This record gives sequence, C-alpha cells and structure tokens, in this order.
Amino acid sequence: MIERIEKLARDVRAEYGTIATRTIKRLRAATLDTADMIDGSRKPVRKITEAGLRINRISSKGVEKLVKQQATFVDTAIEAGALIGDQISMLPNARHWAVLNARKTIAIVKNTGDEIGGVLRTTVAAPTTTRKPAKKKAATKARRAAPRKAAAKKPAVRKAAGRKTAGKKKTTRATSRKRVSKTKAAA
Repeated sequence: MIERIEKLARDVRAEYGTIATRTIKRLRAATLDTADMIDGSRKPVRKITEAGLRINRISSKGVEKLVKQQATFVDTAIEAGALIGDQISMLPNARHWAVLNARKTIAIVKNTGDEIGGVLRTTVAAPTTTRKPAKKKAATKARRAAPRKAAAKKPAVRKAAGRKTAGKKKTTRATSRKRVSKTKAAA
C-alpha cells in the first residue's frame, strides 16, 4: 500500500513537472513574441512622429507666410489711403491690390496644403508592419463564406389615409417670404 502511495506521489510530481515545463516554455515564447511586436512597433511610431514634426514645420512656415502677406497688404492699403485727395483715382489700383492679395493668400494656403498632403501620402503609403495575422484572416473568410439567415419580416404598418391637418395648407419658405413681404407692403 505504501509503495502505491509513493508511486502515485512520484507520478503526480512528474506530471506537475511536465506541466510546469510546458507552461514555462509557453510563457517564454509569448514573452519573445511580445518583445518582437514591441520592437517592430518602434519604426512605425518613429515614422509617425517624424511626419508630425514635418507637418508642424510646414504649417508654421505657411502661417508665417500668410502673416507676412497680410502685413504687406495692410501696409499697401495704408500707403494708398494716406492721401485723401488721391483716393478716388486710387480705387482701380486698390481693387487690383486686393485681388492680387487674395491670389497670393490662396497660393500660400494651396502650397502649404500640398506639402502637408505629400507628407501624409508618404507616411500613410509606407508599410507599417510586416506581420500579418493569419488566424484573423482565416476566421474572416470563414465568416464571410458562412450562409446567412434571412431576416424575419416585420408586419407592414398601414399609414392613415389623408392629412391629419385637413384644412391647413403646407407652406414652404418661399410662400412664407411672400406673405411677409405682402404684409410689409400693406403696412
């Protein structure tokens, strides 16, 4: 009897030793996989950080150009308005300066947007990781291939015939404006 208990104790210890060894191997493998994932995420994080810094520089330069352009416009407007007697003769030139200012402003905004778009295209277009989760893809394919159940039809609800406000006409914004203008004209 004692031999059986000792044998049972040895078997239990051996089984626990095997389980502990397998568990330790799995934990090591999981730790190594996690370390690989963390190491692999450094490069995309750096790329995103660098792109953010480039976008920040580009937008700062764009704002600087806009402020300088607006300052130039204000200086020109002040110089043009300094002589009151010449203001009437300056009207065509003032219109030309305003159009020129608007075009320069639009060009600055467009160029800044193009530069930011270029940074985003190169950052987003670059592959961020080389690992592909095969299990998730297989599960998604299986889910898509599985037949779907038809949705249960709800009983149709009948709508009441006619309008609820039988005597009242439906008004639109245009008819309301006409009514207001007629009332003002009558007053």
